[in-house]
Amino acid sequence: MTVENISEDFNGDVCRVCRVPMGNLSGHAHEESVIDDPTLTTPAARLRAVAAKVGVDVIDAPGEIAGDAAGAVITGFDEKGELHGIVAVAEDLDDGLRTDAIAFGLATFVSEPERIMAAPEGFLVFSRDRLADTEPGPGHLARHMAFSCGRETRSATFEIMDAPNP
Repeated sequence: MTVENISEDFNGDVCRVCRVPMGNLSGHAHEESVIDDPTLTTPAARLRAVAAKVGVDVIDAPGEIAGDAAGAVITGFDEKGELHGIVAVAEDLDDGLRTDAIAFGLATFVSEPERIMAAPEGFLVFSRDRLADTEPGPGHLARHMAFSCGRETRSATFEIMDAPNP
């Protein structure tokens, strides 16, 4: 099912998939969140700050390298032996798709690091085509993350593709 087949995103202020209230999470934590920083003026900037907070670098991938992919998520270990991630996002994406791709890469790193490490070539590549957000998983988590950073999107779920051959 593609995202175009979904007729209604929200049932009021409740997520249609998990029934969790959808709202701005800003200001709900006991300490100020990075998404409350007034210098972060776009959802993509807020997501980049969230990624940095959890040890994930967000980098741009030139369109000629990204090809048909919106991005990739890569795991590895830093010099201290701690898990570290990279989300590479095609630089030729529009702001909305870029934001959703950052959210998807970050959610995939957080929820499925073992899957990424076990993948051929050690990374997962995801398409530019959004899929319907119909069940819990990294795409669903990505949609909630994007929403909490100010991005209302019908879907931040993407198809995971085979990594290109070197």
